[in-house]
Amino acid sequence: MFQTAGTGTSGGSGTEASDVTSSAKNKVTIITAVAKHKELSVDAKKGELMESNMDAMEVQLVSLFVSVCVFVCLSVCLCLLFAVYYCLVCS
Repeated sequence: MFQTAGTGTSGGSGTEASDVTSSAKNKVTIITAVAKHKELSVDAKKGELMESNMDAMEVQLVSLFVSVCVFVCLSVCLCLLFAVYYCLVCS
């Protein structure tokens, strides 16, 4: 793949160093690269949004569950108070 004038091939192309012409020996090859920050894809952004929505729904669900539990406990206490009052009044 890559050739150097003094060492032959270093990428497996099968060409020996003697095949390289003298004009190719005098050339300089500069390879440049640019590193870019890869932004999140739309799917990844949607996934994060869905995850945050799920977290918010879980918080709402827990809050609703706690509210229902408090309502049931207060209802039971109120029923017990009425039962005690009824027993006191009727006896």
